[in-house]
Amino acid sequence: MTASMLERARANARKIDATTVEFRLGEIEHLPVADGTVDVIISNCVVNLSPDKPQVFREAYRTLRPGGRLMVSDLVLQGALSDAVRKRRQCGAPGVRHGHLGQGARGQAVRPASLVARAAGALLAALLASAALGQNGTVPGEIRLEATQVSTGIEWSIEGDQNQNCVVTTRFRALPSGAWRTGQPLLRVEPGFYNSHQIDPGNLLAGSLFDLEPARLHEVQLILSDADGGALDTTLVVSTRAWPGLANPTRTLHVIPGSGGGSGSPGDPFRGIPAADAAAQPGDLILLASGVYADSLDLLSSGTEGAPIVWSGVDRDATIIDGQSLPYSLIELQGTHDVMFRNLTLRNPGSRCVLGSGTRNLTFSNLRVDFSVRSGREMFGLDFREAAHENIVVSDCEIVGPLDWAEGRNEDHYALILIGTGHVVRHNRIHGVYDGIMLGGDRDGVVTSNCDVYGNEVYDCTDDGIEFDASRHNIRCFDNRFTNVLVGFSCQPVYGGPIYILRNVVYNWQLKPLKFHGFPTGMIVAHNTLIGADPRGWGGGEWRKVILRNNLILGGSQTNESGQPICLDTRGLTSDLDYTGWYQAVANRFARFNNVSYPTLAAFQAGTGFEQHGVLLDHSVFVSAPEPQLGPYLGAPTFFPPYPPGAQDVGLVAEALAVDAGTPLPNLNDGWLGNAPDLGAYERGRTPPAYGPGLDPVAEVEATPIAEPGWRVSVVPNPVAAGTRITWVAESAGGLEHPDVQIRLIDVAGRTVRTARILGATSWDWDGRDDRGRPSVAGWYRAVVEGSGRRGGATVLLLPSGVE
Repeated sequence: MTASMLERARANARKIDATTVEFRLGEIEHLPVADGTVDVIISNCVVNLSPDKPQVFREAYRTLRPGGRLMVSDLVLQGALSDAVRKRRQCGAPGVRHGHLGQGARGQAVRPASLVARAAGALLAALLASAALGQNGTVPGEIRLEATQVSTGIEWSIEGDQNQNCVVTTRFRALPSGAWRTGQPLLRVEPGFYNSHQIDPGNLLAGSLFDLEPARLHEVQLILSDADGGALDTTLVVSTRAWPGLANPTRTLHVIPGSGGGSGSPGDPFRGIPAADAAAQPGDLILLASGVYADSLDLLSSGTEGAPIVWSGVDRDATIIDGQSLPYSLIELQGTHDVMFRNLTLRNPGSRCVLGSGTRNLTFSNLRVDFSVRSGREMFGLDFREAAHENIVVSDCEIVGPLDWAEGRNEDHYALILIGTGHVVRHNRIHGVYDGIMLGGDRDGVVTSNCDVYGNEVYDCTDDGIEFDASRHNIRCFDNRFTNVLVGFSCQPVYGGPIYILRNVVYNWQLKPLKFHGFPTGMIVAHNTLIGADPRGWGGGEWRKVILRNNLILGGSQTNESGQPICLDTRGLTSDLDYTGWYQAVANRFARFNNVSYPTLAAFQAGTGFEQHGVLLDHSVFVSAPEPQLGPYLGAPTFFPPYPPGAQDVGLVAEALAVDAGTPLPNLNDGWLGNAPDLGAYERGRTPPAYGPGLDPVAEVEATPIAEPGWRVSVVPNPVAAGTRITWVAESAGGLEHPDVQIRLIDVAGRTVRTARILGATSWDWDGRDDRGRPSVAGWYRAVVEGSGRRGGATVLLLPSGVE
């Protein structure tokens, strides 16, 4: 098949409204289908065209569900069938998935005619093996592979191995001819209950492969071994997801603000979003003209895989859905799937900008999610807690909450909450909230696993930068930057893991870099740079099974109510800590670990066996990253202004003890320079990652031909030291005599500092103060006037006090 043939088939399916048909490009030896998802495979005279027939049947075995069926019309037997096989040839595929018992020894061909018989007998063989190996031997079970665009999570269930010494090594390559790469070994998950939640993660090994190519087949080799008995070498194929994009739309529908009517054509656009939603079909691009849409929306339409419904503004900052602080959500999505939202501003919700329940395959791209105007209620940006969700992508968005870092921890407002599987949160800017990103939750029966969080710029969070609370396996948090947070990473608790915390920068954590409370288990923490104010360094918590490698952890040096500075003050069991750079501010106070005090690093090494390659260092290892000051959480009398994100340079100086002080970690620090990897998030000599929106350009959409009215805004005097008048007039004829408008003053970080609602006037005087009556800091502001179907703006320069 060719791409043009597939496109023609898809077009024909759309013509006859065949919504239950899907066409995919792939090879019979590498099916573009997820593991264990197929009910029936029918092969009509093509197996004999394949040069690798055993691989064809391994793929069929991998993709069939338990009880699935394989129907083939062109088998050529190499020998006579036995009576037993003849009697069972109508049986369905067995209940053991993914081919790890159906393909025999590695490299050994399995005759197609005997596949069902061999695999059906494998379950009995596994039961017999279990009895023979005893409690400590390992019997391999089901393997599950779940891919995002850039990673793959692996879960391998087993029986036995009560002493938990089973090992699974990994390697992978892109098909058809990519070079093999070594991955990290799977984590031996600790089965059992370790906290009051009474959730057992199960008897399994789990882990992830990183740095995969989107929309590509990858071959994965897993080798299981157990010194007490049990071994298996198996090779599987997994397909990564493609990034959601703007496919050629079936049709383009046009929308302007209004309250009903229209046909969606450029000359007769829909009036308001509900009218467009009622007409939307899979494959539609719904193009929203600039303006303010004063709607609270319960969107009902969904797309299909390969034909999403796309809601797109023509200009993010000028296409606005405004809740006008009504006491409910701006957008509600119940069971919605295959929908994309892009180039929009969502603002002034009563409670949530977006509320979702039971959704899948949603994309939010290049949005400004603004709930910075306080309503007196708990508020949310994107809230996806109700029922489980699948495959949500949040990319290149700005999410702005109402909290001021300098005021402290006084309200609960949340930027982004996701439960479920397959989510990707990448290259967003999040600030002014209580918690920045939350993956996981306490909903009964909901499993949150296999998600990616990377490239995000998160700052001014009065609680946690990111939470993984109540998540399970293969949550991957890498290459993010967090500035001005109470806590860096929260696992309170997690069930089994692994939770990967990799190559992140946290500057100015006030209480602790790692909140591992309530006996979470299964955290892998590597190559992070964690610089904070609390003199306890990593303080508090109780946890199990943490693997710590190649990190820099620098707490504060000032004594406060928690006592004198100490590098490490926590409780941890069944863990492995090494290759850390610690800041010890006070002699003879290195650690208190599991309630035992260790005055020096050497004493800690001798007493615990941990940190045999750890080093002591201070802030001079960085190009420019001074110790953060203490805030009121730590006994200081007042808060201080937030540190600007990115104003610090946490790169290492040439002579730093952290250079070449780490250890190689395949698939986590490939490409390191020098004699060994460096400690911390930045490898000296390599370009640091980019944070926040803008890495991935936003695809252009056709410009709307609809003429839009606007306000012409002027500011006099400008520059201004204390007060100025903002005036607005209609840009086109037919201006309103008594307009109803809202004025917003927005600072350079995108935060709304002052709002005003004006009725029956065309000017307003700004006294240079914010919504709380405090003098605004000197600098550039944007005065935005919106309302009556119009929008306009002007720039204001606020001078320092006393300057004319």
